Amino acid sequence: MISVFQIFRVLMGVIVFIFVLTFFLRVSDMYSSTQERGSLLETVNAFDHAAMQVYTSGNPTTFPGFEGFETLVYEAPKIKHDAGQKTLSVPVFFVPGTGEIMLERRCLDFGWYRWCMVLAFPKGTKVLFTPIENTQQTRDLIVELVDNLPSTIEFGICDGNGARTADKEGFLSYIAGSAGTEYQPCDVQLPEHYRLVTINSTWLKQTQENQAVFHTIIEPSSGIVYDAATGRSDQPRPYHDWMDIAVFITGGHRALDYKQAVFTLELEAATGIMHQRTVLVSQKTKELNRQPCLECSTPLPEACGWTDYRGMGHESQIYKDFISSLLALKGAMGGSYHSQLDGTVIRYDELKSRGCE
Repeated sequence: MISVFQIFRVLMGVIVFIFVLTFFLRVSDMYSSTQERGSLLETVNAFDHAAMQVYTSGNPTTFPGFEGFETLVYEAPKIKHDAGQKTLSVPVFFVPGTGEIMLERRCLDFGWYRWCMVLAFPKGTKVLFTPIENTQQTRDLIVELVDNLPSTIEFGICDGNGARTADKEGFLSYIAGSAGTEYQPCDVQLPEHYRLVTINSTWLKQTQENQAVFHTIIEPSSGIVYDAATGRSDQPRPYHDWMDIAVFITGGHRALDYKQAVFTLELEAATGIMHQRTVLVSQKTKELNRQPCLECSTPLPEACGWTDYRGMGHESQIYKDFISSLLALKGAMGGSYHSQLDGTVIRYDELKSRGCE
């Protein structure tokens, strides 16, 4: 006959077994969760490293993608994902995807200053244009934008109920011969990996409520860009070059706000450095050409400005003009500075063409 003590011992054994089993299951689950979290963090860190390599070297590369992420949102400069979030080390603007992602560096070159970023799109991404305002200005804008977007993207036209795509070369060839063609607003149900860009001179009321893609509206006459889903209610952003539009296509107004903030900050620092350098170079030019042995040597080009050994001034306006344009740019940095920036480019090109760089 089983005693009460034996029954108690069996019950205690079962209880201890259940406790131990539950403990190990929980530990195993925690370990598995930690491993998964670590794997996700490694993937994001690897993407950040790949972007840095492309940014510094200029060599394009591919990234395997973000397989295994239930949620992943990119709001420049941060990637927010299942394991947390990470601020990327360099300016990167990309469309998250599960497939292979192509990363390429693109730059704005002003001669005396260059600003670069990394663009990244999943392979298979398609960008469709609807140039309702099909002017030469519009076609030039499309060509410049397509030239600078990653080469793995397919480009095309959406005209009313029809959409067709081609590789970059084929699309550019089509655009070159599309003068006089009239297009209707896109009314096609497009998959998520599409990006739609409509170009029109005035605000276009969005009637395609079933569009699943990110739809960018460009108004060249106003110089603004905005998301069709919100229209002008979400404060349309001014654009100043192809890069602003490319950034908006990848991440909307938040991405463009980030790009413009970083660009302005770095441009202001570069302007100060270039101003100091130009002042020093112009002063050094005078000092070197003021030596008594100048008649025995080859002077710098007169266009750069110099003073001969007798103290006779031969100073040109070339340095003064460039320095003045830099000061004007620095003074306008808090507001609309793009016309001043264009002025520095003109002055620098003149400086360079005369051999005074």
